[in-house]
Amino acid sequence: MPKKTGSSSTVDSKDEDHYSKCQDCIHRLGQVVRRKLGEDGIFLVLLGLLMALVSWSMDYVSAKSLQAYKWSYAQMQPSLPLQFLVWVTFPLVLILFSALFCHLISPQAVGSGIPEMKTILRGVVLKEYLTMKAFVAKVVALTAGLGSGIPVGKEPVPVLQMSTPLSPVAPHGDRAWAA
Repeated sequence: MPKKTGSSSTVDSKDEDHYSKCQDCIHRLGQVVRRKLGEDGIFLVLLGLLMALVSWSMDYVSAKSLQAYKWSYAQMQPSLPLQFLVWVTFPLVLILFSALFCHLISPQAVGSGIPEMKTILRGVVLKEYLTMKAFVAKVVALTAGLGSGIPVGKEPVPVLQMSTPLSPVAPHGDRAWAA
């Protein structure tokens, strides 16, 4: 008995055939990418994308903080002493928070990180320097510092220092988070 062209069984077989072709194409594409880049290359691309997302979020939060600073300054418009108080205390609070947070959470994250990275590249192991605590402390402290309006440079070494704790996380799974 011939099937109708609009029957549901014909449509289902076409969908299954199309689905298997898509799976095959995706599988072949994955093989080509792994062959060309290698697993390390794929990981480095993902690490770069993750750090770009972290950097963008830091910029976004610091920009919103600066907008709040300008808004609070404008709200005190008629009173010059209150404007001065906002002008001084808003950045001061963010700078103190940045310094205290970094010092309390991970004192190893304080500073630019250039001497420490040079030391690590020479083969010396620094304990608790490239940990998730240092990563979180560096991200929060830099975001608060940038939001206060002080000229803190977040590239290239602080971002490199922030990305290195994430590098052992992907290939080894949960073991890297135990540090």
